[in-house]
Amino acid sequence: MLSKNKLLIALIASTIGLAACSEPQKEPAEDVKEEAMEVVVEVEDESGDMLDSAKDSAGEMKDDAVAAYDDVKDAAGDKIDDAKETASEMKDDAAQKAKEACIAAKKALGQSADDC
Repeated sequence: MLSKNKLLIALIASTIGLAACSEPQKEPAEDVKEEAMEVVVEVEDESGDMLDSAKDSAGEMKDDAVAAYDDVKDAAGDKIDDAKETASEMKDDAAQKAKEACIAAKKALGQSADDC
């Protein structure tokens, strides 16, 4: 029972001590709170700026990717057109050589080259 009373007295004394100490500490605590709020506001501003910057960068990257895609698409189209033209020229050359070979063969055989 004695130790319970001593414990109760110690608890009351420490509570009174904390109450006495907490009054002068209110101002520093409020200062810390204000500083913390300022930091929070700064972090919010910086995170907003970072988000805006990230959005801008993403938009620029998208625009660059679209431009690169268009360039590749145009280049591929040009290559395909060139290939078609080359193939057409080769076809015409082959037809001309086949006609010349037909005419030469018909002449060698003494036949008419009209149907070549």
